[in-house]
Amino acid sequence: GSLSEGSIFHIAADGSVTPIISDPELVSSVGIEVDELRGRLLVANADRAVFDGGTTGQAMLGVYDLNSGERIAMVDLAATVPQGDDTAFFANDVAVADDGTAYVTDTRLNVIYRVDTQYQASLFHRFEDGEAGPNGIVEHPSGYLLVARGAELWKVPTDDTGAAAPVTLPEDIPGQDGMVWSAGRLAIVSNSTNRVVALTSGDEWATAQLDGIARYEP
Repeated sequence: GSLSEGSIFHIAADGSVTPIISDPELVSSVGIEVDELRGRLLVANADRAVFDGGTTGQAMLGVYDLNSGERIAMVDLAATVPQGDDTAFFANDVAVADDGTAYVTDTRLNVIYRVDTQYQASLFHRFEDGEAGPNGIVEHPSGYLLVARGAELWKVPTDDTGAAAPVTLPEDIPGQDGMVWSAGRLAIVSNSTNRVVALTSGDEWATAQLDGIARYEP
């Protein structure tokens, strides 16, 4: 994805970069997620200018055919919440559950949206603690979401958002950004420390254990 122009690119094994989706409604393509089962590419469509002031930003979910790049839907997530004079939006990341339901984080509004398979959006969960807005998100196979919020990782059950709670981490992981669930591990990009931290859990993510660290240069 591209924050500056919104296009979606394919990066080949040889490092070559080819644009595959150019949609005028894509302003800043932030998190992207492949839904292989349904042949879809889902894109969190925001506007990075919101951080410079002078705009309320946006929160939309673009859905595209994975093979052709043709647009299937553009869902207005911001329309699900009342808007005041100081309301601002930034759709950040997206996760897809096994049943095709999509969950999208909004860093500025401090919420998670839910989009069903008919592309109807609703407000799924609002974080009321005043802490960092949600960023990266993954859907755990056991039926809950793992959500990055600044230095905290949160577990949000999809059937009981009132039970949302921070995961007890083995060490500080500041600046949590993109996340990937793979082979029983959660890998989190820590932008503040230029590293990727891999975590596991033996208690359904009430707590987490360190499984590995990979450092990178900015």
